[in-house]
Amino acid sequence: MSQEEEVLGKAYDSRLMARLLKYLRPYRWQVAIALASILLKSFADVLGPYLTKVAIDRYLAPAQGVSSGLWSWLSPRAITGIDSRCRRISSENCSTD
Repeated sequence: MSQEEEVLGKAYDSRLMARLLKYLRPYRWQVAIALASILLKSFADVLGPYLTKVAIDRYLAPAQGVSSGLWSWLSPRAITGIDSRCRRISSENCSTD
């Protein structure tokens, strides 16, 4: 095996990395900002689906027997559910007059 094949087969060369990092020294703040932005972006990528999960689990599909959130007025019979919700709201408004 020749020396060229040995160099190509190496996955990480610490001397080369140290030499490349010397070129980044004048741009220290830009590199730090870029790395922080990458971390923030990766956190935001995970946060979106998590917030969707929380919204569905807490507000759109509550546990069995719990009558709160959207399901209190969006029943399987949507017209009846909306009608009962509207009547309840209108009776609350009339009773406070």
